[in-house]
Amino acid sequence: MKAYFPAVSARSLCAFLICFSVTAFCGRAATTYYVATNNAGIDPYTSWDTAGSNIIGVVNTAQENGADNTVLVSNGTYQLTNQINITNLLALQSVNGPAAAALDGQNAVRCISISNSAPLVNGFTFTRGYAIFNGGGIQVASSAGTVSNCAFYNNCVNQHGAGVSFYNATAGTVANCMFYQNTNGTANSGLGGGLCYVNCSLAVLKNCIFWENRALNTNLTGGANVQGYGGVAIYSSPAQVQNCLFYRNDSKANGGGLGFSTMGTKSAFVDNCTFVGNTASNLGGGIYMSNFVNVVARNSIIWSNTAPTHADASLATANLTNCCIKDTNGVINWNTSGNITGNPSFMNASADNYRLQNNSPCVNAGINQNWMTNAVDLDGKSRICYGTVDMGAYECIHGGAICVFK
Repeated sequence: MKAYFPAVSARSLCAFLICFSVTAFCGRAATTYYVATNNAGIDPYTSWDTAGSNIIGVVNTAQENGADNTVLVSNGTYQLTNQINITNLLALQSVNGPAAAALDGQNAVRCISISNSAPLVNGFTFTRGYAIFNGGGIQVASSAGTVSNCAFYNNCVNQHGAGVSFYNATAGTVANCMFYQNTNGTANSGLGGGLCYVNCSLAVLKNCIFWENRALNTNLTGGANVQGYGGVAIYSSPAQVQNCLFYRNDSKANGGGLGFSTMGTKSAFVDNCTFVGNTASNLGGGIYMSNFVNVVARNSIIWSNTAPTHADASLATANLTNCCIKDTNGVINWNTSGNITGNPSFMNASADNYRLQNNSPCVNAGINQNWMTNAVDLDGKSRICYGTVDMGAYECIHGGAICVFK
C-alpha cells in the first residue's frame, strides 16, 4: 500500500510512532483479538494463527465478549463495505502504524463510528471514507474517544469533519495525527475540512499536522455553523490546541487554518501552533474567531496566510499573547503582550520545513505554561529546551548545543 507520509511530517511523528505502539496496551489485562488480511480465521480470533481477515467481524466479537479488550491489526489495506461500529470500551490498534495499515471506505462508507464508549483508535491511515454528516474517517457521537498516531487522507463529508468529527461528545482527544487533502462541505454547509468538534464537553488537539484540507462552504448568511474552516472547526466546545502545524488549508468562507464559533462563555487556548500559507475566501486566512471573548492564542506563529480581509487572523475580542503575526489588521491590540511582526525565519518554507533557524526572532520569545512540563514539540523534542519556550510548533535546537530537558 502507499505510505502517505511526506518528508516534512515523517520526522515530526517518529517519536510518537514508537511511543504509542509500545505503550498502547500497558496495563490492559483483558483479551487481545487479531486481524490479518490473508487469514481465514477461526472465532474467537485470539491468536495470530486464528486471526480473522474481516476486521468488522473481529471487532464485533471483541465487543460481544466484554469491555476493555484489544483488537490488534496486522499490515494491509482493509476495504470496507460497511462502517466499523464501536459501542464498547475497546482499543483498536495496528501493529506497525499508519504507514502499514489502512482502513479504506472506498468513497462509499464512513470508516469508524463510535458511540456509548471511550475507545482508543491508534495507528491507522484512514482514506476514502465518506459520510453525509459527521466524519468520513471517524465519527464520535454522544461519547468520548481518543484518536492517536493516525493519518487521514482523501476523506470526504458533506457536513462536519471530513477526517474526524466529534459531535455532542463527552470528550474528544486527537494526538499525533496528520490530516491532509480531506474535503468538507457543499456550497451551503460544512464545518472543518480535516477535523470538527461540535458541542463537546472538551476538545483536546495536540501535536498534529493539517495541510491541504478544504472546506467548500460559501454560505455566509446562515450563521456561525456554516462558515467553513479549512483545517479544523471548533464549535461551542472548550478547547486546548497545542503544538499543531496548519499549512495550505483552504476555506471558501472563513478560517483557512482554524476556526472557532459560538463559544459563549467556553474557554479555548491555542498554544505553540504554526499557521502558514492557509487561505480563506472571506475572513481569517490563518485563524478565524467570532462570537466569544474567552479564546487566547499564545506562542503561535501566524504568517503569510491569505484572505480578502484579515489575512492572517480575524480575532474579534480574543487575546493574542507572545505571537508572531505578519498581518495585524483585524487583531485586537496586536502590539501588546509580547507580540512581534518580524519574519519568523523558517528553515525552508518553500520545502514546507517550518522549523526555526537559530537567528529567528521567535526563538526563546514565548511564555512558559504549566502544560509544557515533560511535554514535547512536534518533533518530539522537549517543549522547553533553553529555559524559555519558542514560538510555533517546533523548538529550535542550536547546532552543537546541549539541550536541558525539563
